[in-house]
Amino acid sequence: MAGSDSGDKTEKPTPKRRSEARKEGQVARSMDLNGAIVLLASLMVLSAMAPKMMTGLKEMMTNTLLAIQTPDVVTKDGLGPIVADNTMVMIKIIGPIAAVCLVAGLIVNVGQVRWAPTAKPLKPNFKKMNPWTNAKQTFGQQMFFEAGKNVVKVGAVGGIAALALFPKFDELAALVGMPPDALLPHLAHLILGIAQRAGAAYLVISFIDYAWQKYRH
Repeated sequence: MAGSDSGDKTEKPTPKRRSEARKEGQVARSMDLNGAIVLLASLMVLSAMAPKMMTGLKEMMTNTLLAIQTPDVVTKDGLGPIVADNTMVMIKIIGPIAAVCLVAGLIVNVGQVRWAPTAKPLKPNFKKMNPWTNAKQTFGQQMFFEAGKNVVKVGAVGGIAALALFPKFDELAALVGMPPDALLPHLAHLILGIAQRAGAAYLVISFIDYAWQKYRH
């Protein structure tokens, strides 16, 4: 198990030591796994609700433009109800996405570390202020893994997005001159498809990161 005060210091991971580490808030967790799951969950909601969201935004814009055509409406008292109505529409659109992301984030966090709240990590630890200890943690084995992971993550996600986009150039060129009502669904479908492929690549990388964090812990 990785020691709490040095970069690569290890001790025998006995059940007692693991229990003590858990009480101190030292658990194996991958922030990339959290991000990948939340990203894919949000993309799933967007895919399912995109038509309804576009209809709601269209109606909101239409009603707003029609309302402000009347000079009497363009006042503090007249604009108040319009702003309130538009705010409610945005909450209805964004609310489900935010709720799903919140639930997904909670589930993946609990799934990684299990439910064991502790306040010990909030207590000041002056040993962590030791510059020599911090230098060993910063420039140790973990730094090289994180650097390599970030390079792979950017390369894999960017490469998959590019490979998904290149075959679509002819399709994108054919969209020139298309009416907005027909253009927006095509663009939304294309963007969501690329994002889903990139999210899947990110998920694979995040599982590798979680396995490494578990091994290192």
